[in-house]
Amino acid sequence: NGFTWEFIVDSDIECFLICKFTLQPLLENCVLHGLVPSSGIMSIQVLIQYEQKDETIIITIVDNGRGIAPSRLVEIQKAMEEKRMDERYYGICNVNVRLSLLTNGKSRIRLESTPNEGTKVIIKIPQML
Repeated sequence: NGFTWEFIVDSDIECFLICKFTLQPLLENCVLHGLVPSSGIMSIQVLIQYEQKDETIIITIVDNGRGIAPSRLVEIQKAMEEKRMDERYYGICNVNVRLSLLTNGKSRIRLESTPNEGTKVIIKIPQML
């Protein structure tokens, strides 16, 4: 049935840089793994904000897709905590490892998901001017 998307971006953030291919693999995951052919239209929202007190860029990607099973979610979170590449979760692990290397371990990715309700990815990156 397709999907809709929405980008909400703080106006103050336009001059900041983020690592190439940070969003693409995560948005691709929303579509490839979250889209449920038999359900209604999938919604993807990307919110990009600047947090002045920490000088951090916060990117939140939310979908209303299939969600991730709790056991699989734990496996993904463990791979991300250990900053290792896991071919089963290549997209998110790749983004996590690259951001960690580029920010000297100061970036964070948090993954939340509920089966049949959707997934939320929250990325915190120190500003790179």
